[in-house]
Amino acid sequence: MLRTLLIFLLSLVWSSSSPGSSSVSENFRFASSLPTSRLGPSHSRGHGRPRFSETPLLPGPEIKGKVIGLSSNEFATFGLTNEGEIFWTRDSVKWEVIDFNEAYRGYYRPVRFVGIAAGNGSVAVVGTYENTGAPALFVSSRGNVWTERGLTYSQGDELFELTETPLSVRADLERDEFVITCTDGVLFFVPPCSHCNRKEYHGSD
Repeated sequence: MLRTLLIFLLSLVWSSSSPGSSSVSENFRFASSLPTSRLGPSHSRGHGRPRFSETPLLPGPEIKGKVIGLSSNEFATFGLTNEGEIFWTRDSVKWEVIDFNEAYRGYYRPVRFVGIAAGNGSVAVVGTYENTGAPALFVSSRGNVWTERGLTYSQGDELFELTETPLSVRADLERDEFVITCTDGVLFFVPPCSHCNRKEYHGSD
């Protein structure tokens, strides 16, 4: 997983320094044309000077957008683009990619995603629905099938909907829940229990 993230970081650095380069696959093809990376020292026989073993960089997924999020768990490394593409790999060689809005056209409303996080056996993506701007959260166990998760929470005997705009999401592995950072200083906690969501206000400063 660490190697996969290092490869992605290289691609992001090259993307940010090259205007007009929006394809991660192009970044990986560029990286593959560079001299092979030095990953670890080894000593050749008869010489005290360390010699580095060389391993070529691996190709990346075929995507259209710019990478805006990366996260990994025990299953795979996942990524998200600003075009709504979700991609993942288990071995840094074979990649799976879905265009969320295209794959779920007519089933879910189009979403503009802003973040992705991999947790304990699941992965989540957050954003807003394009037609209303309302918050949106989807979860998956492997990345290939996604389910809409409600963003309701209770206060006393009343049930409310989250209205603040999601900015990012992270996984709290110890508590086994996702934490969505929203506008107006709001943190929204999403545990496995669909009726146990909670909202906390932490101020906007």
